[in-house]
Amino acid sequence: MSNAGNPRELLGEIEARLARWLREESRGTRVDINMVGIGRVLLRTGTLVVNGIEVPAHIPYEVAAVQMNHLRAAQVVPGWGAWTWCRLWMDASDGVLHQECDWMR
Repeated sequence: MSNAGNPRELLGEIEARLARWLREESRGTRVDINMVGIGRVLLRTGTLVVNGIEVPAHIPYEVAAVQMNHLRAAQVVPGWGAWTWCRLWMDASDGVLHQECDWMR
């Protein structure tokens, strides 16, 4: 993984891949992804809004799952460590990836 150590590049890659998937394959208008991490374990769940209805988001592994698995390690903050909770979301209308993290959950 070439961008595993660079958080900005990694987020940019996730953003590009999710935007393409959301626009071209998912038929959705918004995707929300929640990640919870402890140690080396990461649980990822997501929802997709299709025709105004939230459904489980089944993001193909090759779309961005590999990159999402590396995001927590790439975003370690000295003195704080790695976040334990993270939310990513994107609207298909703008294709911009947003992120909110918490180190204390």
